[in-house]
Amino acid sequence: MNRNKSRLQKELDHYVNIKQSSFDFMERNFYKGLYEYLNSNKPRRFFVLSIDIGHLGVSFGKRAYHHTIDDCFDMKLMATSISLSTWAAVFECEFYYNFSTTPNDSLTLMVPKIANLICCSPHWAEQGEAYLRRMVQNVYTAEGHPDVIPEFWEERRFEPFVLACLDLQQGRSPDLSQLKAPYRQVLETFDHASECARALKDVCDYHLEQSQARSDWPEAFESSPFNLLPCEVKLVNRVRQSLGYEPLEVDHELVHFFKNSMTEIPPAPELPIIGEIREAFRQAGVPL
Repeated sequence: MNRNKSRLQKELDHYVNIKQSSFDFMERNFYKGLYEYLNSNKPRRFFVLSIDIGHLGVSFGKRAYHHTIDDCFDMKLMATSISLSTWAAVFECEFYYNFSTTPNDSLTLMVPKIANLICCSPHWAEQGEAYLRRMVQNVYTAEGHPDVIPEFWEERRFEPFVLACLDLQQGRSPDLSQLKAPYRQVLETFDHASECARALKDVCDYHLEQSQARSDWPEAFESSPFNLLPCEVKLVNRVRQSLGYEPLEVDHELVHFFKNSMTEIPPAPELPIIGEIREAFRQAGVPL
């Protein structure tokens, strides 16, 4: 496959050219900020901690691509990135539901992150689904303060698709009329392997376009590591296999760019800082 100056190659070149010392400097600053807030009694410390853990997850995702060897990203660093991103989502959701007192707070920015984690981390998919469904269930019914801004949810394509796939996996019939292209076509052709694979190629094109797009709302794939992972293909194949279908072979650069793109990402050992933040939540009455 000719990978010369493709969109993915340009993005990978960017990560490879980052100096290791830059990663070290950024991560030292993240850890410094984490411990400053962890040891404080500021009311919003859990929110700030969740944001910094999320930034640390992005940094580890970039490092996983930076250490690409033989067309494979570093799986250990990738697993750490996914783990940190997962805990960032947990911490922010639990802060919001247990401690937030500011009317302007919402979980809007968490929607794409949790949907991506559901796709890429089957070990966390059930908990991620519970958070995502809770977040969007009152978009149009909450009086004055929904968890997710309605105007944001109305424009989404990827995240409703994730929930529809989970509906299908669990024996419910998803309402395809609520899905937008190119995702609707994937579920419309779900029973027809070749057509579904072609629909997923269009989804992969959309994924790459959105990874580089900029708008008023956060794009689903704008941050590492999800920008270079075939998140939707991973989810669809997991759902298909759970229902007795063969996994699909999708002929797209997003799937084949890294040799281990479709390999299941294993759970990572919990970093000490995560245990310390969990203990702070427990002491505040919220065991995690």
